[in-house]
Amino acid sequence: VEAEPGGTFRLTIDLELQQYIYERLFQAVARHDPSASSGGASAVLLDIPTRQVLALVSCPPGGESSDKSYLFPAVRLHYPPGSTVKPLVLAGALADHQVGPTEHITCNRYLFPEVHDRWRCLFHHGEVDPLTAIKKSCNIFFYHVGERLGVTRQAYWLSQFGMGSPSGIGMAEAGVLPRTGGRGDARRMAIGQYGDVTPLQAANMVATLACGNYREVTIWADDPRSREPKILPIPENCWRIVREGMY
Repeated sequence: VEAEPGGTFRLTIDLELQQYIYERLFQAVARHDPSASSGGASAVLLDIPTRQVLALVSCPPGGESSDKSYLFPAVRLHYPPGSTVKPLVLAGALADHQVGPTEHITCNRYLFPEVHDRWRCLFHHGEVDPLTAIKKSCNIFFYHVGERLGVTRQAYWLSQFGMGSPSGIGMAEAGVLPRTGGRGDARRMAIGQYGDVTPLQAANMVATLACGNYREVTIWADDPRSREPKILPIPENCWRIVREGMY
């Protein structure tokens, strides 16, 4: 059977940007011992209004010579999101009136004075308001916020940002979004240690924070899908606090 040309398929990837990031990531990973805990590196850049993927780069542990080079972590592997979820959780807590815009919570570094090996912060922050909690990424503040919201309500808000759902490019994993759990799980969830996301999901979650609406990402320049933005039910004054904290 004679071969027939397929249709034209244009990617949204910016080639020069992709190549620049690729080279930087591989240089960085090559400087590290492949047997160490580092799992390689990924970078995802999105255009916020359109959610077009401008760069999508993954580097396996050990660089190009690695036997794990067939993996594409940016879209296929998921990891605990860590402190990247804190502004999202805070936006939901403010919208739910579970924390006040000027409320202060005391951080003495340890949530429980007699327990020093867990439920702790990196620093002794003292009195912390919501804006400062984002600026300094205070775990103690978010342990309290997590307890107030609980796992189920946090799951609702994080799902609004796309956590737990495929990102929309057809080859990405959905990660893991727990829906139930106890008080300890609620605390862990508020600092990004209960549930997993892909790097692509993490980028889209922060893009949603930046503009206030969720939209599926695309890597197809001529994508015919509508991909209508979904405005999150968060008041503007709540957005202002978390964005200023991020700034």
